[in-house]
Amino acid sequence: MSLANRIFLLLLLISQSASVSVAQNHPILGKFSISENNGDVYLSWSIIAGSSCNGIQIYRSIDSINFSQIGDIPGVCGSVDFTQTYDFTDNNPVKNKVNYYRLELGNQDFSQIVSIEIIDISSLKQGSKAGIIYGFKDWQNYNFFVITNSTFFVGTVFEGLSAMRAEDMYAGNILKSGYNNLKILNIDDKCVFSINGEVQLNTDSYRLYGSKVGFIVSGTNKIIVDKLITKEVDFKGSNNNASNSAEDQNVKGTGSGLIVSKTGYIVTNYHVIDEAKSIVVETRHEGVVKSYNAVVIKSDKDNDISILKIDDKNFTNFSRIQYAFKETGALEVGTSVYTIGFPLALTGMGKEAKFTDGKISAKTGYNNAINSFQTTVPVQPGNSGGPLFDDKGKLIGLVNAKIQEADNVSYAIKLNYLKNLIEVLPETIDLPNDYSINTLPLQEQVKVLSNYVVLIKIK
Repeated sequence: MSLANRIFLLLLLISQSASVSVAQNHPILGKFSISENNGDVYLSWSIIAGSSCNGIQIYRSIDSINFSQIGDIPGVCGSVDFTQTYDFTDNNPVKNKVNYYRLELGNQDFSQIVSIEIIDISSLKQGSKAGIIYGFKDWQNYNFFVITNSTFFVGTVFEGLSAMRAEDMYAGNILKSGYNNLKILNIDDKCVFSINGEVQLNTDSYRLYGSKVGFIVSGTNKIIVDKLITKEVDFKGSNNNASNSAEDQNVKGTGSGLIVSKTGYIVTNYHVIDEAKSIVVETRHEGVVKSYNAVVIKSDKDNDISILKIDDKNFTNFSRIQYAFKETGALEVGTSVYTIGFPLALTGMGKEAKFTDGKISAKTGYNNAINSFQTTVPVQPGNSGGPLFDDKGKLIGLVNAKIQEADNVSYAIKLNYLKNLIEVLPETIDLPNDYSINTLPLQEQVKVLSNYVVLIKIK
């Protein structure tokens, strides 16, 4: 994650939060879920329509073996006609422990156990710290902004030597439970540090030794990070219409994708659309830009592939898909390849599709993963999910990663893994098999293929 000269960093530390599980194994239980809200545990479940039980008892344990009753819903529960939903709030969960919960549904046995862990920053030992490191090059060169349960520290480490701008300064607005919002605003030669919206320190900017951002916690303490947001802020205004358009104001992330059927199926990376509330795709055909709503149809999380489909009343089928999937056969190291995609589309590079090329540099990916190639194709955030073509314009994979520390080292998921996912779609689609661009010059291939590469916007 790179830093610019003017950068806005936002770190949300959940000092009380959870990893959760969902259960529904009981024959009359429709769903049993668990969540956290400001240190309280919220349980929600439903009784399937047509089912009932004589009362519901709620039990809690910290070892998953010895349970104690903490709540009760008396009377007949459930409905003949519809699914009935119930909830319960535990206001006193055990902090810094895994809390296990189960339901006793009348005389019909227990539900499956669900669990949640509540982490409380007030439990940090005296002197223990948690927070953010930025401008990180290595453990000899970085900057930091960290908090304890009542104070904060700001400083830098250069060639192993530490220099402090603020050391153990009291901050009365650090929350012992709930969210702590740490913000760094770097503006030219000044740097502002705030906690939960209140400025704590205004000082000269630090040198950024490297381009990495991360988290740090001392000892055996634990934190849960909910969000890390980095963005460059242009205080003088921008003429970049793409990044300022009203329809892009709520976009949380972007990626690239490839149209693979006339009916609007699109392939991309799973990590591009993971946790998206809504998805919009922008197509560019013969210079005409259109936006459509899309939905996720099938995903392969392990191989970082997702298949979307345009789901929009304004969409009409494409008349032609003018490229082909590569036939079976291995790709050799040294094979010329290229990608087309939308790197940093809303943060400076614009919405015109970008071309970069390189070579297959290894037949395996990161840590010798067999599902991907290593390439020398330069990629940036936003290239993820974009197609990788050979020099004939045939699809051979999907771009999905790069190594920040190395120049021109990127990875692409192999085509066979994409084909496997397509085969289990709920409907059969005809794979692209148009070879008309195979003999065209590279420039003409790119011109044609750009019609089928889409910008994916996550909201």
